[in-house]
Amino acid sequence: MGNCLGDPGPMDPILLPEGQQLALGGNQPLIHEPVEWTSEVPLTEGQLRGKRDTFWETAPTYDGRPEIWNALKAAAEAAEEEDYDLAQAILNGANVSLPTGQLTDVYDELGNRYAIPKYCLSRPSNMGSRLADGAGDRLEPEPESSEADQRPPQRTLSSLQKQAGGTPITIKVRLSTRSKDVKVALLSTDRVRDLKRKLEADYGIAPPQKIKMLYSGRVLNSSTLIKDLEIPKGFVIQAIVHV
Repeated sequence: MGNCLGDPGPMDPILLPEGQQLALGGNQPLIHEPVEWTSEVPLTEGQLRGKRDTFWETAPTYDGRPEIWNALKAAAEAAEEEDYDLAQAILNGANVSLPTGQLTDVYDELGNRYAIPKYCLSRPSNMGSRLADGAGDRLEPEPESSEADQRPPQRTLSSLQKQAGGTPITIKVRLSTRSKDVKVALLSTDRVRDLKRKLEADYGIAPPQKIKMLYSGRVLNSSTLIKDLEIPKGFVIQAIVHV
């Protein structure tokens, strides 16, 4: 189940040592090494990105759960950037298992299988030249806010209720550096960056630029409005803190 293809070509097979079997329900930590592979035809950055986009756009239409596919995409992108701690946190939050420790073969808690081709996990060893139009340029990281912008005055729930334009809400956050969830008071018109600032102000967490927020398997953009997340009551946002 879940073995879907991003293009008409065959998917790279999952090779295991002789005698080794995949045990459904078994789980191994994500291997901290890139997946090695060689393309039959050298690919440019633009061509590789096109294959990846096609796979991730079509994968949820075949089998498996969309929120798991979103989580796997985020984990694959983090692992390729060698942020293995973030990738592992995303996988843990999605409650998926890696029998071989690789993202090429993943199972969710319902037993659905998600097979990800190697070209979505790393670049081939015979990568071609980059396109002149810059299609292979990597995405730039989100610019950090200025120091003055990072430390606004603290707000209490009562002060939030007096402000116009938003509904007071409480967000439950699960921090990677603490064993217990914490609660943060915000307005629905606040943004994810405001949530990060409140974590720093109220709980002494690291500066906002060292916090990554995840919800439903997705890494949240700092400019996203809280109300646009549509978080059901009782659900938790994960916060990965880089210390």
